Amino acid sequence: MIKKTRDPRSIYTRSVMSKHPFGVKPQGNALLEDPRMTYALRKQSLGDLSVLSDDCLMYLLDFIDDIESLKQLMATSKYLFVFTNDEDLWKKRYTSQNKKEQLKWRGSWKRSVLGWNNDIIVNVDLNSEVIYRPFQVANIVYESLFHNLVEAEMNNKKLSINEEGRIPRFAKISQKQFDDIETPFILTDHKWPQWTLEELNSKYGSIKFQQEAVKWPLSTFIEYLQSNKDENPLYLFDCRSEAMTELRKQYQAEIPQVFQEDYFKLLGNHRPDHSWLIVGSKRSGSTFHKDPNNTSAWNACITGKKLWVMLPPHITPPGVSVSEDQSEITSPVGIGEWVLSGFYNDAIKIPEALVGITFPGECMYVPSNWWHLVINLDNSIAITENFVPEKDLQNVLTFFQTRPEQISGFKLNDIKGLINILSCKNQRISEFIQLLEDSSIDLFEDCGELENLPQVPIFDIFKQLLMDNGKEAVLSQILERMKPKRPQKRVWSCISESSTDASPVPFSFNFSVD
Repeated sequence: MIKKTRDPRSIYTRSVMSKHPFGVKPQGNALLEDPRMTYALRKQSLGDLSVLSDDCLMYLLDFIDDIESLKQLMATSKYLFVFTNDEDLWKKRYTSQNKKEQLKWRGSWKRSVLGWNNDIIVNVDLNSEVIYRPFQVANIVYESLFHNLVEAEMNNKKLSINEEGRIPRFAKISQKQFDDIETPFILTDHKWPQWTLEELNSKYGSIKFQQEAVKWPLSTFIEYLQSNKDENPLYLFDCRSEAMTELRKQYQAEIPQVFQEDYFKLLGNHRPDHSWLIVGSKRSGSTFHKDPNNTSAWNACITGKKLWVMLPPHITPPGVSVSEDQSEITSPVGIGEWVLSGFYNDAIKIPEALVGITFPGECMYVPSNWWHLVINLDNSIAITENFVPEKDLQNVLTFFQTRPEQISGFKLNDIKGLINILSCKNQRISEFIQLLEDSSIDLFEDCGELENLPQVPIFDIFKQLLMDNGKEAVLSQILERMKPKRPQKRVWSCISESSTDASPVPFSFNFSVD
């Protein structure tokens, strides 16, 4: 009998168990208890609401948008106190009301919204997956969960080893090597800014940065980053703050040479946002996705460690479903749920899957159209840019030609600006301009966010820009490769056709008689 060896990249998800502060236990514990006693306790605390499932009760609580009403409901019983302790519930109350006054962060959304400095602790005899699971996810310590992988990656980094199933590391890479490589890699020998959270806070603490649904001063976000209980922590992903102009100047000259060729530079000031400052707390990150418009990307880790799981374009990640036209991606609620549900271990069983960790000072290359998931193992700072090297220009042109309705980041005003600088305009471009002039569409909206938008002729526009900038030869080669290939006939079809065309020949065993 051959014993299967365990993949050294795998993890033990059963080890992620934490004691809930209110005594709530996973639903499976109910099997060990008297159901009559369980129901009696539920009836005593919830009254008529006891007939509702936990999922249904939480769903109804989500409709209470008045903070004072939610606060009063919380005081009616122990069970309702526990249900209304859900962090996501209070986070939604804050973000949906779009509060303009400055929030003082107090360690949790509930405490911050209610102005409490401390938690009230109650002890309940409750088995509930709806309550326990978010708490379990919010208390994952990825540094411990992926300890073996971190140790192995550190060892590989020191010894310059590239193991199978790991994202390879290179100290340096030539332009020819870059042009030939089609998979992710990590650049190790490069100089990047050595920012720290303390340094950024001292310089830009009062400046507001975008953090998903909120826009807080950096000082507030750093307080949140250092102490939050979110199942899916906020992620600072900012490209337009006042500080970004200055921050870009600090790293622009440090971008590796192989990442500097960028055909989207032809778009000038009309290109989509492409350079970002990323700051995230441990447990934050991004679920599986592909970068917009089939662009490639580089991601330089300034502080902290990032775990990457990557799959080639043709393989849909476990736990992720994609619509036929790839316009809609559905996945679990967040990264933690994806990991605990076993999808990480499922992913690494795929032969083409690559896993890696970027340490401070390292830069990840994400090829065009590759799936990637990122987890911040600890508090981190990174910078990233999307770009279009010549080797990926065909991917971008194909995307523009076949999926113009899925373009992202382009505002109609930018499209109009690009059209104005073209040396000539074909019929599709001229008709689109006329449609814009005849409509009342907001020109500052993202094309990807607008419904019933006439098809944007982005392929024709970009193609003309390439020609206007002396790239006819490159474009011609790509367009030739993009032409649909004529299907080759099967050998039997050719034989059948030739037999049909030839004169009929009488059947014979072809025996010769002497």
